[in-house]
Amino acid sequence: MMDAAFKGLLGAIGMILAIFIFKAIAGLFSKTVNTLKKVTTPKPGRHLIDDERLYEIAATEVDEKRQKYGLWEKSLVIANGDFGIGRREYIKLRVLQLKDENPPENVKPS
Repeated sequence: MMDAAFKGLLGAIGMILAIFIFKAIAGLFSKTVNTLKKVTTPKPGRHLIDDERLYEIAATEVDEKRQKYGLWEKSLVIANGDFGIGRREYIKLRVLQLKDENPPENVKPS
């Protein structure tokens, strides 16, 4: 009798934990989508060469395994562990970071 009650309790705890994890991932995904929506139009004065250089920087970080750890992990969560998709997500998110850190006049073409 006690064994069945204990199993029921464990099942309930498992469901609560699963719901919590799902909500956390959904919230993370929602924030990322909202962030990406904000940058769909280029800022005035930004040149194409600036964007190309930022993508090059981000891709080189991945290729040389110098990613920002937290951002890389976030990218993998968004990609459900798929490294190919995670790489693309990392580059997108990293370019957004670089744009915030480097106004167009500070980005030098290579």
